[in-house]
Amino acid sequence: MKENEQILIIGDGISSWVLSYYLAKKISQITIVSSDTAYSPCSLHSTSINCLRGTEQGISTLGDLICKSFEAFQKFNLEHSPDGVFEGIEYQIFNDLKKWETRYPDYQHVENHSLLNSHLNNFQFFYPSEAYFISPKKLKKWFFEQTPNAVREVGEVKKITKLSDSFSVNIDDSERIFDKVFICSNYQATKLAFGFNETLDYYLSHSKPVLGSYFEIDANEINFSHPHSLNMALDKHHFIYRKEDNIIQIGSTSINNTIDRSISEIELIKIFKEVSANISFKLPLIEKFSAKTGMRHKGYKRLPFWGEIIPGMYGMFGLYKNAYTFAFLGAIEILNQLDKND
Repeated sequence: MKENEQILIIGDGISSWVLSYYLAKKISQITIVSSDTAYSPCSLHSTSINCLRGTEQGISTLGDLICKSFEAFQKFNLEHSPDGVFEGIEYQIFNDLKKWETRYPDYQHVENHSLLNSHLNNFQFFYPSEAYFISPKKLKKWFFEQTPNAVREVGEVKKITKLSDSFSVNIDDSERIFDKVFICSNYQATKLAFGFNETLDYYLSHSKPVLGSYFEIDANEINFSHPHSLNMALDKHHFIYRKEDNIIQIGSTSINNTIDRSISEIELIKIFKEVSANISFKLPLIEKFSAKTGMRHKGYKRLPFWGEIIPGMYGMFGLYKNAYTFAFLGAIEILNQLDKND
């Protein structure tokens, strides 16, 4: 890449933050355009936990990719110690051995764990995993401080047109020219990246939006504390204590092919009631919680996409539930492609 190239990154989630971090080491003219209405980043509206949850290599393509990406995330965290990443533990808690024993063969008994035994009702088994709890605003601020040469704008990219050796990009009905374009725009990528690559078009046409919601409250409102952040995953529902942010989250929903927030809230109330029934301490009235919602992009066969779309155009999207894991490996591999192509 040439140091004076004009670079455009579309989107303002974790994929954009990490990609701009690496690009800023090579390029001096980076523009990041984001829109809360057109492609609001799910990164700021998710429970944001990195955990392998029993995923192992050698079982599936997706599993291999998750493990490799998790290693890339851990390496970045070890080398750079970014603000907003905190170590904790996740407990997968369950009763149905037929469902969970294959994933967690070394499961333990709740009755032998003082914390879980004192806080839970109706559960017999658990499996602990190392987990990283992301504070999105703190991590975003850290990345921004590492890329002072990037210009950030609020705007909507409406169309991208390939020219002979550059791109004409319509931003809020104004045409601008860029040498390279990077699409990190969540589900909006199904529009912005469509029509350039036949193989990618198939992937995009078979992807879907997924609405995820969770409840959040100040931890001081609940008589619960712990020396570090933790997640009690009660079968498929979560009670998350984020010590560093002093908040508790309960959720979360996962509803395919919808942007109807009212549907998600109905499901979220059901989750709240189930979690409340299975913990031994009392939760505040549901009205005291605030509901948070984010839209994720679920790729074809749940696989993410990152890499070259056409010469000069790259993308990273379809990161679904593993965005805070995938983005680090995705950015590294895109940079490797750029070095090879140039």
